[in-house]
Amino acid sequence: MSDMKAIHPKAVTEYAASLLTNGWHVGELRQDGFGRIYRCVQNAEAATAFKAKYAVAWKAQTTLTGECIYPTGSGAYDIAGIAQSAIPVDYYGWVLCSGHGSLICDTTTGVDVVVSQGIIAYSTGGKGQGYTPATAAEADAVFAVAQEGSTSGTLEEISVFVKGIL
Repeated sequence: MSDMKAIHPKAVTEYAASLLTNGWHVGELRQDGFGRIYRCVQNAEAATAFKAKYAVAWKAQTTLTGECIYPTGSGAYDIAGIAQSAIPVDYYGWVLCSGHGSLICDTTTGVDVVVSQGIIAYSTGGKGQGYTPATAAEADAVFAVAQEGSTSGTLEEISVFVKGIL
């Protein structure tokens, strides 16, 4: 990772209409001074801007072109990372793909988030949900680990550690 380009912390909260303007490339990895790794992606949703701190998934997992969409259902296996800012349709921005960050989790379904519990994508909107896998196959859907718990019964931002989706 020593050959990775460094990224200024402010840059991960911005998006761009043109990667060339900012010298970024789709799929490029950048590391900040805290060991977190980000990937530059494009919002390929038809009409929905990505919300900051929501999970996004690869549009085509087999080609990994850098195009992302919201996950297609609970326990999606193709998570690209957590959007670091709101990213309009067809624009580019950064997703956290390894390290400590924040994720919006949904505890409205009666499923609490417990410290050190696995986090999966819940539903189709990119929200996270606490999950304890019963099988090795289910464990593949876990993309982060909760650093704090929540029993609020609402949508809540929680601290997570993203497992290194590189």
